[in-house]
Amino acid sequence: DAAFTGAHPSQREVPPDPDRERLLGRGRLEAFQTSKVRGDLTLRLAADVELQRRHLLSFASGDAQLNATHYEERGERATAMAELAPEHRRWRAYLLTEVLHRDHFYAERGFSLPETQELTQGGFLAGFVGEHVRAGLTWKRYVTRANDRDFSRELNDVDGEGRFPFEPAGMMNATRLEVSANGGGFYVGGDLRLLDWAPDGDSRHALTWLGAPYGTMSVHSSPTSTWVGEHRAGWARVFELGTFELAVDGALALGLAQASGVSVGLPGGAVKADVIARLRPAFEPFLAVGWVPVGLTSQLALALTPGYFQATQALVSGREVQRYGGEYTRVDPALRTASIGAAAIGFRSRFATTWRASFQGIIKIWDGVPRFELDGPPSRFGHFTDGAYFFDDPRTRYILTNTPRELTPFGGTLQAQLSRVNDGDWFFNVSLAASSFFGSPPPGTGPWANDIGIVDWNGANPNAAKNAFASVDGDRAWVARLGGAYRFWRTLWGSVLVAFRDGQPFSLYQSAMENGQLATWQARLRGSPLRVERPLLGWREDFQCVVDVQVGYDVRLDASRTLRLKLIAANLFDLDNETAERGTPGPDGLGRSALTTQLPRSLAFGLELLETPAP
Repeated sequence: DAAFTGAHPSQREVPPDPDRERLLGRGRLEAFQTSKVRGDLTLRLAADVELQRRHLLSFASGDAQLNATHYEERGERATAMAELAPEHRRWRAYLLTEVLHRDHFYAERGFSLPETQELTQGGFLAGFVGEHVRAGLTWKRYVTRANDRDFSRELNDVDGEGRFPFEPAGMMNATRLEVSANGGGFYVGGDLRLLDWAPDGDSRHALTWLGAPYGTMSVHSSPTSTWVGEHRAGWARVFELGTFELAVDGALALGLAQASGVSVGLPGGAVKADVIARLRPAFEPFLAVGWVPVGLTSQLALALTPGYFQATQALVSGREVQRYGGEYTRVDPALRTASIGAAAIGFRSRFATTWRASFQGIIKIWDGVPRFELDGPPSRFGHFTDGAYFFDDPRTRYILTNTPRELTPFGGTLQAQLSRVNDGDWFFNVSLAASSFFGSPPPGTGPWANDIGIVDWNGANPNAAKNAFASVDGDRAWVARLGGAYRFWRTLWGSVLVAFRDGQPFSLYQSAMENGQLATWQARLRGSPLRVERPLLGWREDFQCVVDVQVGYDVRLDASRTLRLKLIAANLFDLDNETAERGTPGPDGLGRSALTTQLPRSLAFGLELLETPAP
């Protein structure tokens, strides 16, 4: 496409906002202590407190000049951990607590400033790990409060991220119990989650299109309780066959979800086999194959829960055109467990005592991925005009079903790594991955839209099927990392890390209007699914390349304590490449435009007190 020029963001027709997103400040304090409490029992204590301030940009509409709202996000997090274990560590018991606060949660999903929520989170994790038994109990409380309960929404979305920002606010108490046991090659395990929800009121949002009134989105949420669980039983064994090692694993699984009026039970089976040939000198080729069921996610269970989320869209005339939510969704009686099939072949090698090398090729398919579809033919709820779908009957209903076989997501990757073991003087590591993963996820850009694991009612809209085949968000085509460290003298050392990855797949969007109702669809395939285009490999944002350099100086305080001073230069060369792309050409017909670019170059100073335990 002619618009796909590859020009640097600053050279495009509409350059990005010069006041870039950046880290305004960050402070972190960590403390560790290890002590003997009785006999060979060791108590390990740790605490971590972090404060952070970020300068962010918000784009509420798709206006021609891409004017941004600038704001500051503050975040605080504190964690504490205690672990008790004997010297041989055949068992250990632990307790972890955490509290967290953010004043603009959802900003990372592309929500604009008024659409964000304040988040306060706290909880604990207690567990025990033994040779044959494991148990864990987790409890977390999430409290969200809308920063603007009845925010207005411009439907001419700028970047394809956060296209449906109508998240209910309230309090979620999440409790999780995990128990497993093994012996004689057999194992059993269970995972049970209770999600108890109390909403913080309803909301009503004015919708606009290109600045003109379009309609409303009314959101309602009720108190709910949802159970999600998974149980497994299986057998695993390792066989030594001369220079070959064969590991086999087979299991039966049952995924469960239960809420008011909804009950889902999905059985599945898993089988895995790994073959390793231990050849000399230190060369180990391997082959691994597996078929593993995917458990029900909490997000999917909540989407099916009646009352948790319920929304109705109406036009400016007051006519309702579409509704969303678990209240209007049923489960396909033929729904089967989603599974991942994978195969890997490669080798691992050791040479010159300190060097390691590995290479592997992996292929994967995701069978039976769940998704929402209209519960009936499209003609039941609307009609097509020149290929665009418009709703007629506002009583929209959905069905949770499996992705059709012909749309099964698939992909593969090649990975290579070469490293030198850290011997106290220097180490080196370089890795390269070439990947391609394809699917037909719901419309949108980023990990919360262009991902096969996302279940979205907007994906059931027939317009979503247009140009749906995509390089999914996890497909970065090329990813490379090079890192190393060197101790110049006994007390002075330095390190460097170079990280490269291809850009995020994205699409442009087109629209049509009929009788006051808007229809939008993707005008391009996201990324480069099953094709290679030069110079920029299809519709992708800019590549990211970051160079971080660190210099440290160790000051010996006494026989057991060392003070480490560190100076870190992040994104040293600052290429200023884009991190978000304008996803709509807009009424002005402009081509590619960058919204935001990389975090700028920064310097950080750190102090670390290292304590060497007595022998």
